[in-house]
Amino acid sequence: MDVYGPLFNDSKKPKIEFCAPVDAFNKDGHTYISLNITDVNGPDAYPASITEIIIENSTMKLTLNTTGIASSVVNLTKAQYDLDKAVGYNDYSGLYLCLGTDAVFLLKLPVMLSPGHYTIYLLTPALPMKEAAKSTFTIS
Repeated sequence: MDVYGPLFNDSKKPKIEFCAPVDAFNKDGHTYISLNITDVNGPDAYPASITEIIIENSTMKLTLNTTGIASSVVNLTKAQYDLDKAVGYNDYSGLYLCLGTDAVFLLKLPVMLSPGHYTIYLLTPALPMKEAAKSTFTIS
């Protein structure tokens, strides 16, 4: 069998975006962060994973790996139209969601962040750091 013309691979990489500003607050010696996120690009065959979360400012940097992410989730709210799609978290994938799904993950960080301005990055394995979902938030 002969193939004519260039080969074409339309592989799409996942792209996580924030749907709303990050909400963060301190309570009972911990910082809680609400992440309202969606997967806007990538294959529909399997969910996009967030395997690392980085929170930083000029004085500190906190990195959560998949296990740290999974153990920090205290609540997950799926959009009503996404109830039968794969959205969740585990020790292997961190946070995961299928293409087009929206979800709000409430995380209880293992530390309490000091008042100030922070940047948060949500990293997926298929993308370089410069393409990670990025947002800012303030702890009062």
